[in-house]
Amino acid sequence: MSHAAPTVEWSVAHMDPIFKPRWRSYSVKEIRHIAEIAPFDELPVSLDPPAVRSRHAPMPPVMYYGWEIDQNKWFEWAKDHGHSVMYNLITFEGADDPNFDLEDFEDDDELPPEVIIPTVDKHHSVCYALWTIMRNLGIKPVDYYPVKATLGGGEFTRLVVLTDNYHDDDSLTEENLEKLQKILGRDDVPKWYPSTYFQWNRDSDHMCSATSTVDRSVAHLDPIFKPRWHRYSAEEIEHIVTITPLDELPATLDPPPVRSRRAPMPPVMLYGWVINQDHWFEYAKEHGHSVTMKVISYEGENDPNFELDEDAEELPPRVIIPTVDEHRSVCCALWTIMHNLGIKPVDYYPVKATLASEEFDRLVVLTDNYHDDDSLTEENLEKLQKILGCDDVPKWYPYTYFEWDRDCDQ
Repeated sequence: MSHAAPTVEWSVAHMDPIFKPRWRSYSVKEIRHIAEIAPFDELPVSLDPPAVRSRHAPMPPVMYYGWEIDQNKWFEWAKDHGHSVMYNLITFEGADDPNFDLEDFEDDDELPPEVIIPTVDKHHSVCYALWTIMRNLGIKPVDYYPVKATLGGGEFTRLVVLTDNYHDDDSLTEENLEKLQKILGRDDVPKWYPSTYFQWNRDSDHMCSATSTVDRSVAHLDPIFKPRWHRYSAEEIEHIVTITPLDELPATLDPPPVRSRRAPMPPVMLYGWVINQDHWFEYAKEHGHSVTMKVISYEGENDPNFELDEDAEELPPRVIIPTVDEHRSVCCALWTIMHNLGIKPVDYYPVKATLASEEFDRLVVLTDNYHDDDSLTEENLEKLQKILGCDDVPKWYPYTYFEWDRDCDQ
């Protein structure tokens, strides 16, 4: 992948073993190590994504390329230059009293009146300011939130992201970068920083809209699905659980082809069939799809009277116990089945929980409202339906994190 300047380091000496491709997650200790050795002048070669994704190799974590800024300073700049982004903070009358406690009100009918307080959002204001500056210079921001936190960043430090390792950007000319560098007050070159979620096997497919199952009828549209900036309450989430799953995707939950700053993006809706995870776990073990993980325990920990004294000079010996992971095994089994049928799974974990999931129920995800998938032919779906033992059509289910204004650009 190419960038404005040479950004891939091919030197073996530069390559820390921590960046070798892996399927397992980084430990807390490894994440700390990555935060300590970053940022980088050059992008390590293994973190440069291949041109074509392979099912046999994990995709590298996201790395951001840019300059660090003081978010507090730029928040003041944003307010002074008309880039403030407001939101309504909903609270209760008297909530500013240090003795106020919601538990003092036993019944919801006794709660004090709600108060709406217009509030300036710091992060969104800074993003809006930097997005405007970059656009005016002719630099194409990587998304509508070009100011991001990184691993190891300070409390008020944020990164102005010029690009990342999943994007090529021909707008990052030397002239444009020099102008932005001057505005930011930086005298150094941009560097590569690890994103806060730093793990291999990221789903790098670009999200897109348009599905064949969008219901445009107004009668079908529950007001709960209207676009909003504020979060759903617990009662509204319960209502969503009550009225789902849906046979058709409401029109408002179908993402627009182009994201607008003036409209929030819809929550994720998953399209598929519900299965019993316990049943498919047994299938996975019987058909060679078991995924084993190593559980590190202490010798004697299975004794009900065992207590760990962390202040002791010597801790009990550690024991590594190979354990079959239920969820990953089921995902491996269903991913293989779908792949063999010619259905492209939405990612490497096609079995997911939904808002309305029962304890052992999970959803086999065929697609979601941010993906188009031409592999979901009628023939393929009929074959999968027969294997799963489902006699109904797939339906739309709300994802466990169901909120508007999700960052869906990557």
